[in-house]
Amino acid sequence: MKKILSSVILLIIILSGCAKQEQTDTIITTVKPLTDITQRIVGDDYEVKSVFPENSDPHHFELTAKNMQSIADSQMFIYISDTNNNFSADLKNSGDYQTNFINITEDTNFKNNVDSSLYGDSSEVDAHEHGEEEADGHEDEEEETHISGNVILNPHVWLSPKKLILITDVITDNVSTLNPEHAKMYQENAEELKQELAVLDKEYQEFAKKQKYPMIVAHDSAGYLTSDYGIETIGLYDLSHESEPTAKEIEGYINQINEEHIPVIYVEQNDMNNKLINQIANETNIEIKVFNNLSTGSNDPDTLTILNENLIALKALEKQVSN
Repeated sequence: MKKILSSVILLIIILSGCAKQEQTDTIITTVKPLTDITQRIVGDDYEVKSVFPENSDPHHFELTAKNMQSIADSQMFIYISDTNNNFSADLKNSGDYQTNFINITEDTNFKNNVDSSLYGDSSEVDAHEHGEEEADGHEDEEEETHISGNVILNPHVWLSPKKLILITDVITDNVSTLNPEHAKMYQENAEELKQELAVLDKEYQEFAKKQKYPMIVAHDSAGYLTSDYGIETIGLYDLSHESEPTAKEIEGYINQINEEHIPVIYVEQNDMNNKLINQIANETNIEIKVFNNLSTGSNDPDTLTILNENLIALKALEKQVSN
């Protein structure tokens, strides 16, 4: 994502004369969960669209003039954090945008209801982003940007139903301010959604009580989910894949799978060809299941359906497997 920042400056100039255009009845979001939740809350009042093209990877997304125009013309731009979308802060701080910029993880109500350990010094984010660029072989120091201040370290908060309930509250408060006449309807829609999330929350709690085998996945994007519910997890890489496990560590994982008869290993939907996951699965003859991190995705199915599918996949870890 750092690669886009130099082009952002140029595109801001292009849009400088457009930002004052009459706004459309549109709300722009980033990741799919924000799109789904916002649409559930506002109903037919606004068209809610993601700035990311369908099935794109946000980590490698390059903002275009058309994307910037859609944000400039929208009533509201909702995003998770500046660590997930470095361009968000650049857009907010440049140009005469009438758009309301809503940074979920910097909202006071969100921050006051989560563990402060979610946030850290921006240098830790820089290290994560820098490592991710190196791992992909696309490092470009001239286009590197540093985020200042205390920021969220891992943007994947949307994988936890507990966090999605908080996100629902933040979005509801902001769209109610945007359109006070329909605030009651937004609150009612949000309460219905939160009830569904509460059911999912209980189901994840029940799974955690029954879990018999660790969840083995390439990297710990599910960190908030696993910490919120006490789900035992083994991440083969760190969050950004910048440090790979050693041959000895890989051998240890293989031995653990064989000794404990772990039935399943997980791969994320945007990492299906992960060589290490496939190597371990081949050497241990265990099943590979998909764990959707919701970083990419089409309009269907919706976020709650995907979280339910993730839970079904995880329930394979409840089963006893014979030799």
